[in-house]
Amino acid sequence: MKAPVHALTLSLCVLAQAVGAQPLTLRTTAQEGSAPKFIESAGSPISGHCPDILAALTKVDRGLHIDISPVPTPIKRIEGDLKEGRIDIVCALLATPLRSEIAHRISTPLFHVQERLVGRRD
Repeated sequence: MKAPVHALTLSLCVLAQAVGAQPLTLRTTAQEGSAPKFIESAGSPISGHCPDILAALTKVDRGLHIDISPVPTPIKRIEGDLKEGRIDIVCALLATPLRSEIAHRISTPLFHVQERLVGRRD
């Protein structure tokens, strides 16, 4: 996973240089009902794959800060917030025509999902 994280960090560093040498804060939110990407636990900070990935990015680039809203948010609201500029990045969204229209997808995947639909044998 080291190479994909570096590819995303490089993309974010280019963005940071474009806005100046000041620390860069990117806003995001936890996606409602999306464990293991985001795991909700009463009284604890949001955990899961995405917070771990985002934390790793901030360790690689000390000038980068990622603010994760602790309020789990439905996917339609996340899309609207991204489109309207209320959040800057979203972790692990599947590609759809709308999402391709409102956001730039980093070409290097951070992880691959292998979920399958299953049914009863009878």
